[in-house]
Amino acid sequence: NEFDLFIIQDSSSLGQISRVKEIIFPSHLKTLVIDHHKSNTNFGILNIVDSTYSAVCELLFVLLTDWNIQISKDIAACLFVGIYGDTGGFIYSSTTTRTMKIVASLTEIYPDFINLVNEIENNLSKKEIYFERLVLQSLETYFNDSVAVCSVSYEDIQKLDTKREEVDNNKIASLLIKAKGWEVGVMMIEKEPNQIGVSLRSRGTVDVSITAVKLGGGGHKPAAGLTLKMSMEEAKKVLMQTLSENM
Repeated sequence: NEFDLFIIQDSSSLGQISRVKEIIFPSHLKTLVIDHHKSNTNFGILNIVDSTYSAVCELLFVLLTDWNIQISKDIAACLFVGIYGDTGGFIYSSTTTRTMKIVASLTEIYPDFINLVNEIENNLSKKEIYFERLVLQSLETYFNDSVAVCSVSYEDIQKLDTKREEVDNNKIASLLIKAKGWEVGVMMIEKEPNQIGVSLRSRGTVDVSITAVKLGGGGHKPAAGLTLKMSMEEAKKVLMQTLSENM
């Protein structure tokens, strides 16, 4: 109640803000949504949503420029990291000439961008490497070897004694689509008993956001996510059945 404005970024629906309980905004609260997901439900009072942008940080650069707000070195670094992350390091099809022009402008303001890339790409803990080793042992393929799936149970995660962020920040789904022939990479993590977090990545031939949206999640053509509240076995069946409708 002490606030009068809530700025919501990179969230396509209320469920992306929090899943703890239902989101109900106080009547006095102004809500501004800034997003680039095509699945956005325009749930704010004011919605700045444009799915042609590769990242919210790309859209923010344009907005800040239009609003004559000076982009400092710190802001430039944050915007660069946001664009780099959401484009998968500039490899997703959402990356455009406009994206690269904006990135060029940001690197002029923050010329030490190579160190930012190194911090993003080379910052795994030893436990994260052990986690990846465990997960890769579960590898399965579906749909004539075109979809690769890895999964890990809540019990196995507890045995590794890893931190939540070490599990959540994994890039297994992206790793899987580096292999030729695997068009879709799937990572399924039982974060809590019977609560499966699913990350979907595509080389571009399959729009994984369609599958995610059907199951209550969201995202983009090359990258999407969702949560399934069921056992891992049930989640695989539901996910593969839904994915088959889009293959």
